Amino acid sequence: MESYKIIRQVLQNLPDGPISVRAPRKIPAGESVSSYEAPRGEDIHYVKSNGTEYPERVKVRAPTLANIQTVKHMLKDHHLADIPIVVAAIDPCFSCTHRTLSIKHDDRRDVETITWETLREYSIAWYLKRGIDMSIPGKVLHEMMEHR
Repeated sequence: MESYKIIRQVLQNLPDGPISVRAPRKIPAGESVSSYEAPRGEDIHYVKSNGTEYPERVKVRAPTLANIQTVKHMLKDHHLADIPIVVAAIDPCFSCTHRTLSIKHDDRRDVETITWETLREYSIAWYLKRGIDMSIPGKVLHEMMEHR
């Protein structure tokens, strides 16, 4: 009931004005940090603008990104069967930890984006240079079974 009272009070005291505003195409140079409390912990957003259409830096730190670091310490001296309950204790949102890397080259105007697929291809090439072929899932196991 108290929540209803708060909502009524907010609606009665809501100032007149547009509900939405058009955001400018170019963001003034500067930086901004914002944080708020989310169900899993503190969410932090950082944006740095250089005055163009594209931000110079954007950083989002989701709570799971910070909380997942503690799992290895929480699992010390525990059994394999403890993993699900320990991971569930931090209530992870793995999509919050998904990252894309963008690289702006000084000698080019374009920005190279490294997605999970690009990172996977890079990893396969890295292992190939070391004589390990990981490009086909199960290939190593299959080759081992053929040589039996």
